[in-house]
Amino acid sequence: VVGANWIVKIMSVAGENIFDEATLVEAYGYPLDMRNLYEETGGAQGAFVVATNASWGIDGGNPEDSPIWCGLYQTLGEAGILNCGATSNQAVNVDVVGDLPTACASDYMISVTATNNNDERTFSGYGQTTIDLGAPGDNVWTTSGTNGYGSTSGTSFASPLTAGVIGLLYSVPCPSLMEIVHSNPQAGADLIKQALFDGVDPIDNLTTECVTGGRVNSF
Repeated sequence: VVGANWIVKIMSVAGENIFDEATLVEAYGYPLDMRNLYEETGGAQGAFVVATNASWGIDGGNPEDSPIWCGLYQTLGEAGILNCGATSNQAVNVDVVGDLPTACASDYMISVTATNNNDERTFSGYGQTTIDLGAPGDNVWTTSGTNGYGSTSGTSFASPLTAGVIGLLYSVPCPSLMEIVHSNPQAGADLIKQALFDGVDPIDNLTTECVTGGRVNSF
């Protein structure tokens, strides 16, 4: 299947335990170290990590109970890494009930809910102050089992698609952007995030359900 971005490398990080913040620090620490090493060596070592995706979390989790976890995203953002999080697969108001990590207050946590082919949020979480945008995640046609295809739903599809769009934004052939990205990675991440948010398609039914009031648009 084809995603939002196709000439990329995916760094798969395993071993995190959402109930043990130390393992989350270790898991996020690896891409952080690799991005820092990339910048320190002018690209000779490490990896040009621009986004992480978390298709996991704690439904109803309270960010106040996980300050280290939420604080990680600020550290990652300062290194130039944006972070996507898949919010709840239940139609709950995350502003009220909470969620981890998508209710974390960091500017560098991009919280994503799922929309269908009519740009409607149906089964997933929402929140005018905590959820940033919608992305396709309802009845996604993809590989299934060992040799077949099928449709499935979840914010776990919407969030990585958004991370892919972030990677696509970084791939735009713009030397002046890359100069900023490498000289001041945090400023570069800020520019990319602003472009992502400014570029959503406004959707009436999302107006009061997420920060941007729209569905992601890579154009």
